[in-house]
Order: sequence, then C-alpha cells, then structure tokens
Amino acid sequence: MSAINLDKIFHPKSIAVIGDDSPGGKIFTTLVHNLIEGGFSGGVYPIHQCHNKIWEQPVYPSLLKLNPRVDLAIYVGSVNSASQVIQECIETKVKGLVMISVGGKKADLKNQRDMMSAVDEAKRKGLRIVGPDCLGIICSGSKLNLSFSRHVPLPGKMAFVSQSGSICTSVLDLCLRERVGFSYFVSLGSMMDVDFGDIIDYFGGDYDVGSIVIFVESIPRIRNFMSAARSVSRVKPIIALKAGRTKAGALAVASHTGRLGGEDKAYGAAFERAGIVRIKTFEELFDCVELLAKRPRPTKPGLAIVTNAGSPGVMAVDALSDYGVEPACLKPETIERLDEYLPPGWSHTNPVDILGDASPERYEKTVNLCLKDPEVKGLLIILAPQALTRPTEVAESLVDLIKTKSTPIFVSWMGGKQMEMGRDIFNRAGIPTFDTPERAVRSFMDICQYSKNLKMLHEVPPKFDKRLEFDFESAQIQIQKGLSNENFCLTETQTNDLLDAYGIPVHKSKSIISNQKVEQHTQQYELAMGSKRDRDFGPVIFFGIGGIMTEILKDRSVALPPLNRLLARELIKKTKIYTLLKGFKSHPPVDLTWLEEILIRLSQLVTDFPEIVEIDINPFLITNDGAWTKNARILLSP
Repeated sequence: MSAINLDKIFHPKSIAVIGDDSPGGKIFTTLVHNLIEGGFSGGVYPIHQCHNKIWEQPVYPSLLKLNPRVDLAIYVGSVNSASQVIQECIETKVKGLVMISVGGKKADLKNQRDMMSAVDEAKRKGLRIVGPDCLGIICSGSKLNLSFSRHVPLPGKMAFVSQSGSICTSVLDLCLRERVGFSYFVSLGSMMDVDFGDIIDYFGGDYDVGSIVIFVESIPRIRNFMSAARSVSRVKPIIALKAGRTKAGALAVASHTGRLGGEDKAYGAAFERAGIVRIKTFEELFDCVELLAKRPRPTKPGLAIVTNAGSPGVMAVDALSDYGVEPACLKPETIERLDEYLPPGWSHTNPVDILGDASPERYEKTVNLCLKDPEVKGLLIILAPQALTRPTEVAESLVDLIKTKSTPIFVSWMGGKQMEMGRDIFNRAGIPTFDTPERAVRSFMDICQYSKNLKMLHEVPPKFDKRLEFDFESAQIQIQKGLSNENFCLTETQTNDLLDAYGIPVHKSKSIISNQKVEQHTQQYELAMGSKRDRDFGPVIFFGIGGIMTEILKDRSVALPPLNRLLARELIKKTKIYTLLKGFKSHPPVDLTWLEEILIRLSQLVTDFPEIVEIDINPFLITNDGAWTKNARILLSP
C-alpha cells in the first residue's frame, strides 16, 4: 500500500483540466465550472484544442505548453488518448492524475497495452492515477469538486469511497436530502493505480476523516487492501458493502469490472479479519452512513426504546433479536421514576410505550429519565401517527435536549407527509432519522459490530499447555510425491502421512485424548473441516457439520489462515453444530481445545504449502475415546 503523492490529488495548489471531447462537450466545461464556482482557491488551467476561452479562463492547447507547472491534472475524453496524457503528465512532473475517461475496460488490445505501459512508467516516476472510468473526487477541506456532479456534500468527518460512479451519485443525492456531511467523496473506477488499500491508508492518517465507508465490486490487490484495512480499522470504523454476494451477482460484477472475484464467504472472512463491518444492502449502507455522520458512535448494545405505540416497539425488539440481542433492562429505580410520571397504562418495561396521546412534554421527560439509566447505551425514539399525535411539536421539543446528550440517540418518525416536517427538523439538527424501527435498529447494531471487531483485534489469544510441533521435512516429501501423481491427488497413504506430519490424527490409535473429564455418555460427532484455495485470498479454512448432513444442512463457517486459538474458537462458534459441541441437554460438552488445536494445525499446513489446492476432511470423528480423521482428500497444484 502507498499513500505517496495522494495529498497532491486531494489538496493540490493548482489543477489542469484536460479535455479532448467535442467543442460542445459538456463534461469538460462542467469540470472547469465546478472547480471555479466551488470555491477552489488554487490555479485552474483548462487545456483543450477546440476552445480559446472558457468561463473567462484562457485555454491552453497542451499540458506541455502550460507554464507554470501544476500539482494535479484531470482528464476527460477517450481512453485512446489516455497514454499520451499520462506521458505528458510524467514529462511535466505532475504528481496526480484523475482520469474520467470512459471505456478503459473496453478499449482495444493495443490501446490497453499502451495505457498499461504508461501507467507502469507513471508508478516508477511517482505519478499517482485515479481511474480510469471514474466519476472523479470531491474534497470538502480544499473545496475541491473534481467531478461532473453539480452538487457537493456538506462538510463532515466521513469519507466515502466507491468503485462505482453511479453508487457515488446515488449516495450523494441521498446525503443532500438527509443533510449528511463528508470530508471526501472518491470514485475509483478501474483502479489501474490508486486502489482501495492506498485510499484507506491515506484516510487513516487524515484527521478530517473519522470513519470510512466503501462500496466494493472487486479488489484487485488483496494484500494491499488487507494490510491497510487491518491497520486503519483499529482507529477508525470501516463499513463495506460488497456487491456480487451470489453466483449470479458475481458474474454480473465480472461483466461490469472485467474481473471475476473470489467466493463471497472468503470476502466475508477477510472483512472480519481486517476489522471491517460488512453490510448487505444499499439501504443498510446509507443507514450506517447516516448514523456514523450525525451522532456519537454506538459502542455497545443496550438500547432503550421510547414509543407512542406498542407495535412499533415490538418491531424494534424483533429487529434486535435478529442479532441475538435484547433491549436494555431498565433499572427498578428507572421504572419507579417513569411510573411516577407516566399514565397508568404505560408498558412498565422497555420498550417504553408512553401511549398514543403522548405530548411533547411526555416525550421529553421520558427520554430524560431513560438516559439517566446506566444500562442504556443507546436510545431509539419512535413516533407513529395517531389521532392525538403532534409529530412536528414533539420533534421541536426533543431537538435541543438531544443535542446536549452524549448517548447515541436516533429517531423513527413513521409515516408519510404528516411526518416530513418532523424528520426535516431532526435532519437539520444532525440527528439520524429512519423510516422504520427495523432500519434504525439494524444500523445501530451494525455500528456496534465495529466495537466487537475492534475488541477481537486487540484480544490476546490464550496459549496451549504444550508447544505445537510440525514435521515440515516429512510433509514436504509427501507433497513432492503427490505432485508426481498423474492427477495431483494424494493417495490415501500419502494423505495420512501428510496429515500425521502436522499432528492431525488419522487413526483412532493416534487420536487426541482430552484432558477434560466428561460424563461417560456414548457420543459421536461427525465434523467436516478443510481448506480450499480462493481465487483472491489463497487458502481459506472451513469448518462445520460432517457426514451426510454436510450437503443437507450446509452448516459451514470460513476463516483465513493462519489461525490462533481465539480465531479457531470463533470459527467453531459460528456453526450450528457448536450448540451441541459446547454441551446441550443430555449431550455432554466436547473439549473444544481438541478442535482448536486441529484447526490451527490445519491452517499451518496450508500456510506452509501453497501447493495445496484443497483439503477435505470428512468426517472428522469425535467420540468418548478421542478425535481423529476417518476420511480425507488432498488435491495439489504445481
């Protein structure tokens, strides 16, 4: 990863706008207009062969004819001329180039080769390139609107980065309506040079960025991305929406980006390993944007719900249950204080139903009392339209109160036209608003997930009582034997010897014996585990239920190697079979250190030998007598 010269892109002192479109081309003139009218204080130099003057600015015929030199160039036009523009930027020592040229992925083979050759030289000379096929960039701090969007976001502490220009414009439009602020808005396009890793690395060191939201279709340089994300997510939340979750979606991404990515579960495991919060829908993306931008960030579950109707409160509780979380348990003294003030018919629990005739004063008093409860880590205020409801007055009464509180507070003014004024009041005050309680709860829990991820990143895994040892030389012999096989598939004997070399038991006589005393009930669990090489991430470890139930229940979790005890335990806990393994009713618990050790040995094996394409251990048996591999298959590649 590298943030070299990115500062010249986002905070330039002078800019050249280069166009080769027709004399009436609108994008070129729009770019010049946006820079000048947007308040950019540096020099703006239009370069075009079909213009003499534009917006009272003299137009130069070529970048080579321009004096003085500029920090940044932006190019709009055909990809066929892109290599020439790059060469001129190199010759004139320009440090940054934003390419809004179109057709980068569809250029003919010669133009593609010319452009890639020019990009390679640019990297050697220190010229950084954003694009091609991008919308451009917007930087609030330098009043820089290097895009063909007439609108710019309000200032804020959030950075938005997207591979897709259309997603950028959609989010921008929604943010203007909801009054959400950003410090940066970046469209990366085809990422021939600057990619997600570079941008995340740069934003990690920028004080004006408090959180980062990204829209991903594919990631061309995985190591770059993972290195930057793991570093930055420790200090700033990173929220990601990855398109192409399904097989059909992945094929659609490939046709759009020209690149077929790895399996979606591998991306999920990678995001989790890097501390990134992954979300699934555009709606969820924007909801997280709204919550991150406007209020103190939620860090823990413990949600209090104040509502003027029972059903919306129940909807919020159901949404919490989807995450395995219950609403905050209010202290008895809080219930007593509420009971003293509220009408007898109130709910007497959380959700706090303050009834359909709730006045602005009743809302205000209830919110104040709930926020004094130490169990409350966040507050959702719901208002549903009812006969005696005064939504605008309630909003006006709550705004000043909410502004004084440090607890994450957000609202759901449910309904249509009657609620618009109240929602607008909250938006103007920087208070997150949601159409439904479910959307509000989902965004709250998504942001809470960041704190959970952060805790895992900092948690020190426990050690085993013994030092794990591996026989690398013996394993290497079996790998070489397997590579000499006609189908690159290890024989049963070779497979057993390879697993045995890394301490993965293959016979009952060599099974791992538990140190844990368990009740002598007859028990046998069939598990499946192994590894498969992913197109993007390399080896990916999987674990789940085995035997005939593998394909039926599809109970499988994945993680990236190498594993430690903490990561191995999390891999196990994500499966349904974990409920039985930890002990359930008449089923005694399994010594999970068995499984942790086996998974760590497996991850070390595939880390040490990249020749391993696939390992499938199914079933791996656990009985009262121990744990061992009953059947395994290993496939190699030279």
